Amino acid sequence: MLLKPENFKGRIMMLDYYWKEDLPMSNQEFSKAVFDICENAIACSKLKIVHKNMCLLPIDGDTSEEGSTSFFSLDSSHCSSHIYWKSRLMALDVFGCSTDDDYGMIVNTIDEKLKVLTGGLIVKCFYGSQARFHFPTER
Repeated sequence: MLLKPENFKGRIMMLDYYWKEDLPMSNQEFSKAVFDICENAIACSKLKIVHKNMCLLPIDGDTSEEGSTSFFSLDSSHCSSHIYWKSRLMALDVFGCSTDDDYGMIVNTIDEKLKVLTGGLIVKCFYGSQARFHFPTER
C-alpha cells in the first residue's frame, strides 16, 4: 500500500561532507571536536542524551579505514557521525521520532560549528531529509 506523504511521525536528516585538503588537525582531534560539537548542539535543544559513545577506527586487528564513529542515543532517537579520515569524508545523521523543530536546529548548529572548526575547509555536499514512521490514515 502506498501512503500519503503527510502520514508520518518522524524524520531523518542526513548530511555528507568532504574536504579537498588536509585539515590542520589529526583524526583523533577532529573526531573529538565533532563529538563535542554534536553533544553541545543536542544540549542546546530540549532533547536528552541517554547514552553517548565515540569509537576511533581502526580498532586493534580491524582493517577499517582510519576515522571514527560517534553515536548519541537520544530520548527520542539518535544522532551519529561517521568519519573516513583518509578518504576525507564524513556522514552525519539526526533521526527523530517526531516532527519536532529541534532536529533541524541541531543539524544547523552542527553545520555552522563545523565550518568554524575547519575554517571553511569542510564542504557540505549533500543534505537530505526523509519522513519516517509512515502510517495509513485508518489504523
